[in-house]
Amino acid sequence: MTARRTFTLIHRWLGLTTGFVTLVLALLGVLMAFADYIGRLTGTGHHTPFFAFLKQGHVSLWLPAEIGKPLEGYCMLGFVLICLSGLALWWRSKIFCPRTWKNPKALSYNLHIVIGFWLLVPLLYYSITGALCGLPWLRDCLGLSESYRTIFALHKGAFLGNGGKLIVGTVSLALAVLPVTGLFIWKKKRR
Repeated sequence: MTARRTFTLIHRWLGLTTGFVTLVLALLGVLMAFADYIGRLTGTGHHTPFFAFLKQGHVSLWLPAEIGKPLEGYCMLGFVLICLSGLALWWRSKIFCPRTWKNPKALSYNLHIVIGFWLLVPLLYYSITGALCGLPWLRDCLGLSESYRTIFALHKGAFLGNGGKLIVGTVSLALAVLPVTGLFIWKKKRR
């Protein structure tokens, strides 16, 4: 089996197995990042049962913490491998100027590659910090066992104020596009 084939299988099957969780976490991440703005627009503030419900979903997928947190952590660890295998597969592609933007059938392919490439660093950052939040053994291995609050603050962009929230929201929205476009690409290749 060639290296390219190996990277393709890793990218495809990890994407298919973790894609739904990744999509849910990304959409919840968008809403959580803009909770202050949404609360102001609706006149309710962001300390409401609705936002508490969203936070619970983002932290543990509405499951008991001992199940939901590790599940999210492993999905984010899988996403790190998805990012790295995607880079290995497409680093020579026409990232800067895809040839087929005018072809609607290739839109999902182009979006998938361009978003994945141009946002690779923030995607890796949020998936690694997300994995660290959900997997205590990983924090222990890296000597970060006492740093959960710091990691969580880094994950949600708390140290950058409103700019951090904007970055988190934008990257989360981009992340939500990847499992959807990846599924379209997979379905097309199966035909």
